[in-house]
Amino acid sequence: MKTQIKLMAIAGLLAFASCSKDATLEEQENLNLQTSQSLNAKEQTPNSLFDTQKKGIYTGVIAAANTQDRGVIWINAENNGTYNAYVEMVSGEIIEYTSNNSFAADIADRSFTFVSSNGSFVLDLNQSQAVVKDVTLNNNPYFVQVAKATSTRMPVSRTGTFTDPENPSLTGTWNLMTNGTVSAGAVAGEEELSLLMVTYNGMEITDTEFESFDFDCYGIPNYVPGANSNFVFAISQTSDLGGAASWSIHNESGDYYSADPCGPVSSGVFNYTDGSGTYDGVIMLD
Repeated sequence: MKTQIKLMAIAGLLAFASCSKDATLEEQENLNLQTSQSLNAKEQTPNSLFDTQKKGIYTGVIAAANTQDRGVIWINAENNGTYNAYVEMVSGEIIEYTSNNSFAADIADRSFTFVSSNGSFVLDLNQSQAVVKDVTLNNNPYFVQVAKATSTRMPVSRTGTFTDPENPSLTGTWNLMTNGTVSAGAVAGEEELSLLMVTYNGMEITDTEFESFDFDCYGIPNYVPGANSNFVFAISQTSDLGGAASWSIHNESGDYYSADPCGPVSSGVFNYTDGSGTYDGVIMLD
């Protein structure tokens, strides 16, 4: 009888301990969720459950259509059960957006409207690639390009400007994004460039094709253009910007270098030709 009582007592203690453990885990999970929901879109860690889904974190560039105003954007599409966006402009302005949309099963349209005190945009996830459209800020038109972040890959955005010193009207923003994949022959962990986004005179022009080049400064043949938060290596590139353009950027922690011979210079460079003539200008990264 004593043995039976002892066994019953032990079983009761184990059951109590198990219930207490379950309660503790549930409380911790609730706390983690509450903590996660208090983070803005930039602070969010991409949820691995959504690595191959449309839910999650998107990040990229926001740039004005007619000025050099620009910044980086992060969009949270139910990564943690909420919808919000966070923008850091180069000027220092911070913009936070909210949305009341959801991935409800009975809603076929996967378009989400985000609103802030001074602007709005629509995140369209109906296609294979995310599209951000109808972007306004302070009653002015803007453009946004984003890529999906995952638990293992966080794309990098580099913003900047371009101008032709002899033709001040030829000026706008010059922005680059990576795809999260480390470049072939990477010097410092830089990732492959996936997008060039140029805005000027009310237009947005993008290029997704980059040419490999012989990186003579580091003796690397067939280097795939790459970038990270400190470096941009993109030499002898060509793009259609409404006219034929060639451009080069070799930037290391704010310092620029020429390709041949390899030596310090003051900026990245571009050459642009259209029906009106040929222009040479400078590219400055933030």
